Amino acid sequence: FAVLDKLFTKFAMLDEWQAMRDKAYSRAHMRGAAQAYHAGAYAEGQEHLAQAVALDPDLLAEDGQMLADTIAAWTNLPKIADPLDYLETVYDNLTPELTILARRRNRDLSQAAMAAAFKAYNQGDKQQARTAVRRAIRYQPAWLKNRGVLSIFLRTHISPS
Repeated sequence: FAVLDKLFTKFAMLDEWQAMRDKAYSRAHMRGAAQAYHAGAYAEGQEHLAQAVALDPDLLAEDGQMLADTIAAWTNLPKIADPLDYLETVYDNLTPELTILARRRNRDLSQAAMAAAFKAYNQGDKQQARTAVRRAIRYQPAWLKNRGVLSIFLRTHISPS
């Protein structure tokens, strides 16, 4: 934030750049939220998310898709040991104002779990694939109608390791 403060107060910039001020601060708050959630500082993470949305309301457009995508991308950070647990933690510790994300919780978590299941299965890690596919089905039982998901489920539960 100190760098942004310095950038936007000390330097003369084009109007187009100055117009991006709120979005720049919003993204900084998003990074702060990711770090706070990782550290277990949920109140701080909630505050950063609230500030990010206040500065850039477009994050909530289209059923909160941009915000959900950004939060999902946090699971790819190198310091995140268990992406699904981390994502669950974020969704379980949202502010009441972010009900738009709360409504997406099971759908987003199931999609992340299925992505993890396919990745683990393709890497030959049947145990990890089994765990992830179970979690995906727990969040959204409709996954059992998908032939690819059903195939991974059966192959990781029936076939020999």
